Amino acid sequence: MSHKTNPISNRLPLTKQWRSRWYADNLIAYYILEDAAVRDLLSKRFGNNAGVERVEIQRNSQELMIMIHTSKPGIVIGRGGAGIKELRVQLERKLQSFRYRNFPLYVKSAADQKTIESMKLKIEIVEIKAPELHSSLVAQSIANQIERRIAYRRAIKQAIERTVQRNAKGIRVSISGRLNGADIARTEKFSEGTVPLSTLRNDIDYAHVDAHTTYGVIGIKVWIYRGDKLADALKPQGRRIVE
Repeated sequence: MSHKTNPISNRLPLTKQWRSRWYADNLIAYYILEDAAVRDLLSKRFGNNAGVERVEIQRNSQELMIMIHTSKPGIVIGRGGAGIKELRVQLERKLQSFRYRNFPLYVKSAADQKTIESMKLKIEIVEIKAPELHSSLVAQSIANQIERRIAYRRAIKQAIERTVQRNAKGIRVSISGRLNGADIARTEKFSEGTVPLSTLRNDIDYAHVDAHTTYGVIGIKVWIYRGDKLADALKPQGRRIVE
């Protein structure tokens, strides 16, 4: 049997970037766990309602930068910046408690502990101009509609239409679970255009999101083909640093 490879990891670093970027000689295990704790907090805080497409984490010896890519920056920032201030407090408390529990296990050197504790936390909000071209946001939109009891075929077809209107080369959607409350789970697939997964230079965006319904969990997978791109063409745009 053939094995499906995640299109994102298969294209690192040709047309995709690592979502955690740092170097640590003796702290790899600790940083991986800390990144997971940060992502878990952000996932619980925003869920599928704030249009968060992805979270990127960067570290150097002076700072820890968390970049939140979202199509709804107003929800993340809040009125008068109240949301981002509250988020900063939550992150600082989370990091403090995480370090208190895990330093004895993973960070033995006092110098390494001091370096980690001295890092300045920075939060950067990156606005996404075209959410229809990002598979995570498309999948979140479909999941939200299904949870509101909108017919899944209607939600998927409308999402495909909006993506094609944004000049995407192709889109594929797969949905599985107890669709419409059926007793037996099944999988249905919808597509428009082409989605060539084998060519690595193709810019393929992929995401998997779960919709929680009264009948159980419904899995939604979305692939979007945005054309041929190389790494130097994928430069972040529209950044705003929030101190």
